[in-house]
Order: sequence, then structure tokens, then C-alpha cells
Amino acid sequence: MSLSYYDQYFRITGVRLFSHLTTPPLVSSDKLQLPRGAVLHYTGQGQVDMVPNPDDPIFTGYTRPIAMDHIVLLKEPEGRPVHVPGGLAQEIKDYHASGRNRRFRRLQSLESVIRDEMTLVVYNYGYLSKAYKYPRSMYSSYYAFINKNRALWSNMAEVIEVSKRPQFVRCQLPKLLPSLSEMGIGERGVSQNMINLFDSSESLMLLEVWKWLGKNRAESNLAAITAEQAESVNLLFVESGRWFVLNLGVLNSWRKATDEELKADPKATSCV
Repeated sequence: MSLSYYDQYFRITGVRLFSHLTTPPLVSSDKLQLPRGAVLHYTGQGQVDMVPNPDDPIFTGYTRPIAMDHIVLLKEPEGRPVHVPGGLAQEIKDYHASGRNRRFRRLQSLESVIRDEMTLVVYNYGYLSKAYKYPRSMYSSYYAFINKNRALWSNMAEVIEVSKRPQFVRCQLPKLLPSLSEMGIGERGVSQNMINLFDSSESLMLLEVWKWLGKNRAESNLAAITAEQAESVNLLFVESGRWFVLNLGVLNSWRKATDEELKADPKATSCV
């Protein structure tokens, strides 16, 4: 399967119209892939899924070695995690030395590969689940997610400063979408009720996007990226064998800026 350029790819898979928010252009999972010149931010799912599978269909079409970097340090972590990096460097080395993983090459510098659109770049955040341990509490899973998520958006902002390549984060939609009232509870901060309602990485990811769209945007991890950088960011949502792409720049263009934001920047989005 050949790789499309981003504009063509987004015309087929992307949420381009406001009406698409309720009826997105769903694509069959057997056609799952990225466009040429993409950057994939891979988060994994805990210690059972810390690294990409080389047979993942999302890599379809990329025939050259895939450049990969591993993010193993948190930025401004919450929840008092303890850093336990012992043996991680060797584990990463062994991962790349394994025969089936040799298509993943260690990324030496982003500048060395950004001109080659047929080389996919992957940033892996999965090892953060092993690099840190959290005190036992009902909030430990929440802090593990929020810290990894913050590392993702902080690193993505730095990557976009170097390259305007389209950035992708694959997101699984929760089986049951949170209601507006539940989103309101989530916006108010960490509590036992909030933890019970948002008990998965899928629902917590939606909450971060929701906060970024709201009046208190700065409280979302997505605030690490600027409005201009958002144009390069794509969330690839997967559910029930189908998928679609949501570009944050397009989404942001439908957001109504607050009075404070308009005072700071009269060009800030003021439409719905």
C-alpha cells in the first residue's frame, strides 16, 4: 500500500467539517496507515505494552528503517513518583538488537531524517511506565497517565519547533463516552468521584482534550503546544474496527476564544 501525502490523506480520513464531529469519516481498520513524512508518538499501555509491535498495521507502507527515540524522563511529575531507571538502557538496547525489531533504528537526531519523507519517526513513551514507580493510592493510575501524557505534549512541542511534519497520536475511544456533566466534574480537578468516572487512559485523554477546548485551557497538558503548533497535530481515533483523524488546528478553529485570550491576542479564534 503506497503512502499518501498528508493533504490527500486528510481529505479521506479527517474531520474537516463541523458536522463531522458527530459523523466522522470512518475508515476500515484494514486501511489503517499514516501519511508519508509522519511522526508517531507511541504511548503504550502500561508495562505489558511498552514498545511498538513491528507488525502493527500503522507502519504499513513504510519500507525503510523506522527512526525511533525513547522518552524515559518525566517533566514536572505529580504524585511523587520514584525514578527507577536501573537496567532500562540495556533493555532498550536489547529491544533494538532483536531480529524482529531491527526495522526500528535508534534516532540519533531529528535533523538527520526530517528531509526523507519515506522515513517514519517514532517517539516511544512506553518505557515511562517502567522508569517510575508511584506510591500506592487510588490516584496512582491517574498520576501515571497524567505524567506520561504531559511528557508527550511537552516533547511534541519541541519536535514541532524543529520540524513541521504531521504529528500523530493514536487514541482508543472509550466504549462509553463521558457525558457533558461528567466532563464538568473532570474539569474541576482530581477527586474520588473524578477518578471513578475517568478510570481509563482513553477517557482521561478525552478529558485533556476537553479541558484544552474549554475556558481554562492552561490546565490541560495540551497547553504545551501553541495554536500554531496545533495545526501539525493529529489524533488518530480507533474504535470497533474503524478509525478517523482529528486535526487539533481544525478543531481549534471552531473554538470560541475567551475574553482574556482575545485581549492578549486579537487574532485568537473568536468563532464557534
